[in-house]
Amino acid sequence: MKRILLLLFLLFFIPAFSQYKNQSIGFKENKGQIIDQKGNPNKAVKYLLNSGGLNVQLRKNGFSYDIYEVKKVPILHLETAKPLPYQIPEKDKTKQPDFTLEYTYHRIDIDFVNSNSKVELFTDQQSKDFDNYYNVPNKPEGIVDVHQFKQVTYKNIYPNIDVVFTVPKDTLKTVEYNFVVHPKGKISDIQLKFKGAETNLVDNKIQMNVRFGKMEETLPASWTEDKTSKKK
Repeated sequence: MKRILLLLFLLFFIPAFSQYKNQSIGFKENKGQIIDQKGNPNKAVKYLLNSGGLNVQLRKNGFSYDIYEVKKVPILHLETAKPLPYQIPEKDKTKQPDFTLEYTYHRIDIDFVNSNSKVELFTDQQSKDFDNYYNVPNKPEGIVDVHQFKQVTYKNIYPNIDVVFTVPKDTLKTVEYNFVVHPKGKISDIQLKFKGAETNLVDNKIQMNVRFGKMEETLPASWTEDKTSKKK
């Protein structure tokens, strides 16, 4: 009888991020529409999950959390002189904005150490709708039919081990991922390297200190499955 071990990780925002909810639809395939800060195609990103306050980038041998905060910064306007009694007020003068938006980012990279360099990514639960992009540099014909997916699987990221990323139905949860350990797979092969934030392991939880507060990954459950039963 073959049994499969599943290890489920959930990402939670600590109170500093409680104002945000998961408003994402799914992992959007990168067909060339994602560019870097220099305007060049960002080929390292295979799929991108956009959510309020957090973006999740899936790379070939790892993934990244791009946390951001948006602040309204007031714009100071010079006071104009009051019109004289005989002057006609300017009615068509465009009203100037009172504030501008300022974005602050913090990125955390998580790498699958010593993982399969030839890993293949498979998708599931494709969206019916899609996006078209016509503003991508050097792509005058545009990039069309860009779908989103509820699930992305790294097949054999380690020998006989898959990792599955899923968008939870619970809108308070941003993303979850689980390692599926098939027969002959070794849990000891799974190694994650966190870069970009101080991390601590507390009560079976990975706490990440970021500039806006804390993020937390927890391992709430693990279980084995076969064709007829499921056992924790």
